[in-house]
Amino acid sequence: MKTEHLLKNKKYDFLKVLARELLLYENSEIEEAVIHISKRIKVSEEKIRWFISFLYRNGLLIKYERGQKYALTLNGVSFLIDLAESCYFSQNFEGEKYELGRS
Repeated sequence: MKTEHLLKNKKYDFLKVLARELLLYENSEIEEAVIHISKRIKVSEEKIRWFISFLYRNGLLIKYERGQKYALTLNGVSFLIDLAESCYFSQNFEGEKYELGRS
C-alpha cells in the first residue's frame, strides 16, 4: 500500500515538473529542452520526445523553424496548466484519504 502511494507521488511530481519545464522553455530549441528536462527529471530523452510528439499530434504544440523550435498553442498551455494543477489537487486529496485511513 505504501509503495503504491509513493509511486503515485513520484508520477505526480514527474508530471508537474514536465509541464512546468515545457512552459518555461517555450520558444526554445526542442533538443535543448529535451536534454534539460531529461536531466532534471532523470528520465530518458526518448520518453520526453514521446510526450512532445503526443502534444504535437494533438495540436497542443507547434513546431517551427524547420521543426527545431516549439511553441504551445492556447489549448496546449491550458492542457499543461490543468495537468499540473490536477496533480497538485490529486496529491493533496490522496494525502487526506491516506491520513483518514490511518486514524
